[in-house]
Amino acid sequence: LQDLRNSRTSTSCDYHHKKEQLLVRLKRLLPGTTSGLSALEDPANNCIVTEPSDMARLLTEHWGKILTGRPINRHLLTIWLRDLQQKLPPPGDACWALTRDHVIESLRRSHETSPGPDGVPYSAYKKLGNYAVSFLLDAAEDLQEVGQDGKAPTCFNHALLCCLPKSPTRIDPVHGEVYTPAKTRPLSIVNTDNRLIANAYRLLLEPIVNQWVSDMQRGFLNGRSMLSNVVEVDFEAMRISLKHPHGAIVLFDFASAFPSISQEYLFEVLSH
Repeated sequence: LQDLRNSRTSTSCDYHHKKEQLLVRLKRLLPGTTSGLSALEDPANNCIVTEPSDMARLLTEHWGKILTGRPINRHLLTIWLRDLQQKLPPPGDACWALTRDHVIESLRRSHETSPGPDGVPYSAYKKLGNYAVSFLLDAAEDLQEVGQDGKAPTCFNHALLCCLPKSPTRIDPVHGEVYTPAKTRPLSIVNTDNRLIANAYRLLLEPIVNQWVSDMQRGFLNGRSMLSNVVEVDFEAMRISLKHPHGAIVLFDFASAFPSISQEYLFEVLSH
């Protein structure tokens, strides 16, 4: 507070910036305003729930309906996969083989947090060194062989559902920020061995798919940046505002875009 009083003699912009920072810090001390979910609105019963078990029930019911299978057009998928095959290296090519180097690099890039249901952190595998590399590589190869028969163990993909708050529906005088289940971002936190193997395969596949994925796809591939979209929109907006008396930006926001992607489509493409 004393620092804020001293800022009254500085520029108005600096003063307001420090004031906002102080208000944010004070807000974190209030009950019901933590960085996680502290209150959910139950749309069906028109009430606020704060018990973890009740919030878990609401989140499970909502996302259970969203994270379901989506029908796909098998005929169009067949045509698309046939066209895709012409752009990829032939089966059996050495570039498709997962190697120790992929696993080593996956371990090197991992952090020491984010354990899944088994609670084993990345650091446990790092401390095992070469043994962990051999273990993960053998597990990846076994999964690949078993997966051809559709018998990969389902427990391997078991995860903790973690729903991060996005934007509150309203501010309650007692509970603070209140969210609806739809205003959360679902994350599936799988075990770290799952993520290490998946990342090793990503390192394998990324150079291959980078050659044919459209340049319009700015993110999620090495050498591309999602921020390019932000820079381009900002530049074009500034250009229009300086050259023309009227202009508009139309932004489309598709709610829950990623969870609504067809899982069957993803599995078919990866299997192909």
